[in-house]
Amino acid sequence: MYITGIIAEYNPFHNGHLYHLKQAEAKTSSELIIVVMSGSFMQRGMPAVVDKWTRARMALEAGADLVIELPVIYSCSSASGFAYGAILALEAAGADCFVCGAENDNLELLNRIAAASYDESEGYRTLLHEYLAQGLSFAKAHSLAMGRYIPEAQSVLDGSNNILAINYLKARLQLGSTITPVLIKRAGPAYNSLQLSDGVASATAIRELLPDLQKAKPYLPEFSFRLLSQAQAEGRAPVTEDRYSDLALGLLRRSDVNLLQLYPEMEKGMPELFINKARQSASLAEFIDRCTSKRYPSSRIRRMLIRIILRADKDTYETALRLTKAPYLRVLGLNKDKSTLIKQWRSQLKCQLIQRPAKYNPTTVTSQKIWELDLRATDIYSLLTDDEKLNRNRQDFSHPLVII
Repeated sequence: MYITGIIAEYNPFHNGHLYHLKQAEAKTSSELIIVVMSGSFMQRGMPAVVDKWTRARMALEAGADLVIELPVIYSCSSASGFAYGAILALEAAGADCFVCGAENDNLELLNRIAAASYDESEGYRTLLHEYLAQGLSFAKAHSLAMGRYIPEAQSVLDGSNNILAINYLKARLQLGSTITPVLIKRAGPAYNSLQLSDGVASATAIRELLPDLQKAKPYLPEFSFRLLSQAQAEGRAPVTEDRYSDLALGLLRRSDVNLLQLYPEMEKGMPELFINKARQSASLAEFIDRCTSKRYPSSRIRRMLIRIILRADKDTYETALRLTKAPYLRVLGLNKDKSTLIKQWRSQLKCQLIQRPAKYNPTTVTSQKIWELDLRATDIYSLLTDDEKLNRNRQDFSHPLVII
């Protein structure tokens, strides 16, 4: 059985995603398409615009056969951590290839950059430390250093999809993975572009249009528009970060330096910065703006806030990034027409599969901690909606598997 993997957020699922999925079908002639998808919180530290089960249904209606949730310890991480967790999951799922979008589809060049990042040669490290000493963020310092180390990389490292693709390739090297990468050149506006054109817009641009779904309609497949409309009518969408503004500021105002030091990427001086700016800010947006600098981009600030809210501590995070096997695979939804193939796939797994979360018993301390974070992420996220059914505790145990 040939299995194609796709790594996604679908926040929300738009016409560009549909193009990507159909290209994946055409290029790989796969028997089973497995999507590894972020759950409640995204890579840039934002809550999903609509719950993970709705987004899983979008993926299935678009043609995916199985949707697996990427644990939040990875989904709300840097590009490197996000990619590592996603490739770890696809390895456990037995994927033969993974298909990703990129602004530049020169696989040889992207592999060279990934190898240089993985090897960390002396020349690259020297350049990296030079830029870090200037007070730049790691991502910016890495981009500039790599652009000098591999001159052809300069323009490539400007693209958000290129950066993720490079990190997927780097994760392959870290894990010794033999999954074949397949690149699809990104069509339409850039990843974070607010440009709207010819029925194609980035997820960022579409979220800016919400809650006016009529304005977003031209950029969404029919099923995506329908599911978003239903979610909005039921008070489940759109979910925005201002929904947990008071929660985040309250947690920071009652924190102390010793407590905040327990979280990942909390550099010297950052706990004091967070506490002071929280006391000076009347909203989460104001807090993020006050903390953002050339060294600390807003996406990093947002990710750190989510970790504080979820109590995702440094030890758990660092342990997760050292795992060589996925802690588990949690299924969000499946295509019943592929039930025979999925049954065959399930019988070949060497990893715990979660289809009935209430019956899952973690076998290690690490998988227990990662699972508890996933449950907590759903519990917190559900409180951000206006749906009285959804915002009850432990939706992970009561929400049915999505089957189409």
